[in-house]
Amino acid sequence: MVWRYIRTPFGASGDRAAIPNDAQPDGSVSQVEGFGLNYQLDPATDPDALNVPRDKFNEIEYGNQVAIQQLQQESDPQFITTSDNGGTAFSYKAGVRVRFTGGWAGAGELTYYSLVNSNTTSPTDATKWGLVQYAAPYFTGFMMPWLFSTLPTGSWIWLNGLTVGSASSNATGRANADVEALFLRLWADFPVTLQLFNSSGAPVSRGVSAAADWAANRAIALPDMRGRTFFGADNMGGAATAGRITVSGSGISGTALGAAGGVETVQLTGNQNGTHSHGGTVDSAGSHFHNVPSFRPAFSTPINDTTGGPYAYGADTGQSGFVEDVPPKIATAAAGTHTHTFTTGNSGLGEAHQNMPPSYIGGGWIVHL
Repeated sequence: MVWRYIRTPFGASGDRAAIPNDAQPDGSVSQVEGFGLNYQLDPATDPDALNVPRDKFNEIEYGNQVAIQQLQQESDPQFITTSDNGGTAFSYKAGVRVRFTGGWAGAGELTYYSLVNSNTTSPTDATKWGLVQYAAPYFTGFMMPWLFSTLPTGSWIWLNGLTVGSASSNATGRANADVEALFLRLWADFPVTLQLFNSSGAPVSRGVSAAADWAANRAIALPDMRGRTFFGADNMGGAATAGRITVSGSGISGTALGAAGGVETVQLTGNQNGTHSHGGTVDSAGSHFHNVPSFRPAFSTPINDTTGGPYAYGADTGQSGFVEDVPPKIATAAAGTHTHTFTTGNSGLGEAHQNMPPSYIGGGWIVHL
């Protein structure tokens, strides 16, 4: 048979009747037995002969061509529900792809693939179903730095601390149905750091679920990456806490998604300057003494004293009062060899210093819806 596109399934507007699944007592057509032996009997000579029912034949051809048309148009079949499978959940093999509406990756119809064998769950379970990406490897929450001042083409928004929500939420960043998947993920993973708002812009507490808050036209704040860099959580992926970003060390809780901190400049305290001291000495003068002037009474007649008395030197001026001995006769006691301590004065103004590494400013951080 030559391949052709089935634009209109056979019997689309014709008379059709459902075919029973189980075998029928009268031998009529069923899904299990198909058209039985009675259909090859001659109705003119055999009372057990059956004629092929037009409406059921139309149903068979219509169903076959609808299934083929779906593969032609969508590449993958629809997810088989429990109802489709007669009340039993269908068991998918690993790698099988299906189309499903309302799965874990978003509200619309998307293509998922089974991650495990014997998979009887629906694509609402992200641990058992992966999302098939066709156009680009971007998915809800995919974040990257962006060089330019305008957003790229496609479903991207800035991580600038504004809010997102439904079309009736009055969100400040994006109010549209296409942010639902991002809203749900932010609600689930940032229970403390991202605030919810009602449609009037007032902060509100979280409801019973993300879906309930979305339905109530709540808006949620986006992570604020303005002027900030990005670090992985200190316990990323459930690993043991590394202790590289801590409250005691940086003021930031490295295990809380959405925690933020850091400053552009910092002013050092004395305790941060390192343990140190200042010392020094002055020059030593050696053992020495200091002379001071000595005086004696003035007499009209010189006195000669050879015993080394206090008036052994000098001459009487003939004036009343005292005269100075030359050279002086009184000296201080020797101080011996010694040094003198000193204290240095304070220096520096205590100004803050720059705390920025070499940097380059681009457009910012963006996230995929």
